[in-house]
Amino acid sequence: MLQKIVNISPGSFRLILALTVVVFHAVSFISFGHAVVYMFFVLSGYWIFKMYSEKYLKFDDSYWVYLKSRFLRLYPIYWVILFFTLSCYIILPGVWDTVLENSKGGVISNFVSNFFVIGNGIKNTYWFILPAWSLAVELQFYIIAPLLVLLQKSKNTVFTFFIISSLVSIILVYFNVQIAAYDSILLYLPYFLLGGIVYFWNLKVNYKVAKTALLLAIGLIVVSHVVTDFRMILLDKEEQYLFLGYAVSEVFNCILTLVISPFIIYNIRQPVKNFKTDSLLSSMSFVVYLLHWPLLQIYSFAVENSTSGVLKMAYALLYLIICIVLSYIISRYIDMELEDKRRSWLKKNDIKTSNNLKKV
Repeated sequence: MLQKIVNISPGSFRLILALTVVVFHAVSFISFGHAVVYMFFVLSGYWIFKMYSEKYLKFDDSYWVYLKSRFLRLYPIYWVILFFTLSCYIILPGVWDTVLENSKGGVISNFVSNFFVIGNGIKNTYWFILPAWSLAVELQFYIIAPLLVLLQKSKNTVFTFFIISSLVSIILVYFNVQIAAYDSILLYLPYFLLGGIVYFWNLKVNYKVAKTALLLAIGLIVVSHVVTDFRMILLDKEEQYLFLGYAVSEVFNCILTLVISPFIIYNIRQPVKNFKTDSLLSSMSFVVYLLHWPLLQIYSFAVENSTSGVLKMAYALLYLIICIVLSYIISRYIDMELEDKRRSWLKKNDIKTSNNLKKV
């Protein structure tokens, strides 16, 4: 059983991470939701550095082909879910009024920010889909990643960037610099660069190390939620702070991400037995991550005045099932179709580049 868990496919692992975020937002007793997002950042860092270095660099106008490809991968399906979200908000009593009230930068500005996923780093945005804040960070990383690849002079370069970015993040938090808004890449770049270290150093771990890392991470989660005093600190809504302005919960999430990193490295190297199925699971992880938010608002509205714990549990189970089923439908019949078109477009560019090389 444990061996199957450790050897889980990359797509399955991503889906489990996304479902963890779903549960994190639905309950009040889980404190490691941000760690899951940071794990996604590490994975993204690895794959973006790998794809740009091994695939996109060979294209004519490689940077623009790469950016268009990444935008085509994220924006269309995000817009589908955004449309669904706004439809839910209009239907649910009082929710639309809340959206308008919280559009502090202006309604039009807020809509533009949400449509293009431009977050607090530029505008004081009220997120229609709250988890989209991390998507805003991803997009910022996509823009600068090619530059980081081109600046690689040796294997140690990425580690140097990692150290510098970590120091910058700490300094920005300590001095409360306003540019380091909630969703600024400056705060989260170290996680992406950790994925870069895995790629550029070609890091690999064996089964035993991966299993140990996973068990340590699970143990850390269990202990942090069993020890009453520590649990109360982690779940404190007022946030108790340690050093340099970092909340205890954020330090915990950072440590948890580092502890489980060997397992992430192992999972990245896992062979994919069924590419189509794993791609579908990976797609579902992205859809689940975004789609659960509007569904959560419906769930909250349904149980708002309920005092029955059994009824709330029933609604929670229904919420989870609907989230998974809808995510499957959207992934299978919309996202996978869009992905096929994106890959066809890339293939055409690849052929065009090859023909241009033959002429030289």
